[in-house]
Amino acid sequence: MRVGIRGWLVGVLAVSWGAPAGAGMEPWFAPELYYGVGADAGFLGNAGELEVCAAAGASGVCLPLGEPAGGGASVLVGLRAFGWLGLELGYDVFLHSGEDGDAFELATLQAVRIGARFLLMPGSTFEPYLLAGGGLYLLGDEYDVAGVGGGFQVGAGVDVYLARALSLGASVAYRGVGMGSFRVEAAELPWGTEGTAASAFLHGASVRIDVTVHSVY
Repeated sequence: MRVGIRGWLVGVLAVSWGAPAGAGMEPWFAPELYYGVGADAGFLGNAGELEVCAAAGASGVCLPLGEPAGGGASVLVGLRAFGWLGLELGYDVFLHSGEDGDAFELATLQAVRIGARFLLMPGSTFEPYLLAGGGLYLLGDEYDVAGVGGGFQVGAGVDVYLARALSLGASVAYRGVGMGSFRVEAAELPWGTEGTAASAFLHGASVRIDVTVHSVY
């Protein structure tokens, strides 16, 4: 009898705590590691306002950093400690090609960020979520780091589970970056002398498509 009651209780708890069949998650508190890769398209709203200027005495020439529109890629690893919350560490890179008259041939904005993912319908096949986080941003020409700043990112998205451990997602995000003043080497500028850029606040939005692999312990 004792064994029978115990088995009944285990069965009730398993049914009560099990996730919906869509995503197939185990108990809602089961820890889950997930790994994602994505592709981005977006813009920096005021990229043209950040200018690199020649040093004093060099006729005061200034050039815009690069074009507002660009694209990039991202990778992340996350821990879903609870059914509704994921903690993430990610790396993003955004590329903005330059044209004649721009300071950089390929303005590159890299980000190392941490964030939180708040799941609105945990365990469902269509899993919407909100994003919030921040991190360190590195700005330069073709991955050479010239300026460093801090920034934040907020957004929303949805994951669609294609299989138990695989999802396809789409998200939109807005980011703001406070970029400190920095110097640009003479070799990268048309006037042949070192240039400087004043501190500025960069902001923009992007759309991301990503693939995520989920692993439940």
